[in-house]
Amino acid sequence: MAVSSNAAVATAPIAIQTDFTASGFLITPPLIDDSECAAIAEAIDDLASDRAGSRNLLDVAWARSLAIRLKTMCVLQPMLPVAAVAIQCTYFDKSPDRNWRVAWHQDLSAPIQRPETSIAWRCAEKEGVIYVQPPAEVLRQLLAVRVHLDPSTATNGSLRVIPGSHRHGRIAAADTAKYVSTSEAVLCTVPCGGALVLRPLLLHASSKSLDATPRRVLHFVFAPGAPPTGLRWHRAV
Repeated sequence: MAVSSNAAVATAPIAIQTDFTASGFLITPPLIDDSECAAIAEAIDDLASDRAGSRNLLDVAWARSLAIRLKTMCVLQPMLPVAAVAIQCTYFDKSPDRNWRVAWHQDLSAPIQRPETSIAWRCAEKEGVIYVQPPAEVLRQLLAVRVHLDPSTATNGSLRVIPGSHRHGRIAAADTAKYVSTSEAVLCTVPCGGALVLRPLLLHASSKSLDATPRRVLHFVFAPGAPPTGLRWHRAV
């Protein structure tokens, strides 16, 4: 079930910061209204008509505009430094027709502009963009804001998280099962227009949807204005 204390402190910035630091996640009340959720879903319907999502929505003007608005929202400001920039917006569309499960994992990659010289970080190319896996000290500074365009429920593939697991840095794949088996997972149900805010190093997973309701999500990633070692983010909004 969702952690009710998160919702209870949603209007108290100091309490948000204290709770978020310990748990690594937060569920907000609606940040955008139902009509805007519907308009966004309509705008990206053609984009995702033949697949479960896209990683490059910051290429689109309305997504950049929403990222800028998110940075000004009081509920998020305690977790977002003034100089933070949005570096990615990924769209996920989970439905009975496009259904999947995700095993327990941490989000370890971030998009950068193609480097002119080789770098020590692990790299991969996805949808024409270079993604690197920075060290834990960089990943700790990232923040994910998952804006839900539909209610996220107990039966439509909502995210589950292991509270506090982000404090252990990068967790080896072989050790993930230990953390999961010795911790109580939390199912994060989120209202339409609300957001699940989390540190990418937080262990999280999701099951397949069990009903006909969609679960469409905009997954924004915010980061410091510039990555270390002279690299540049692919996008910085």
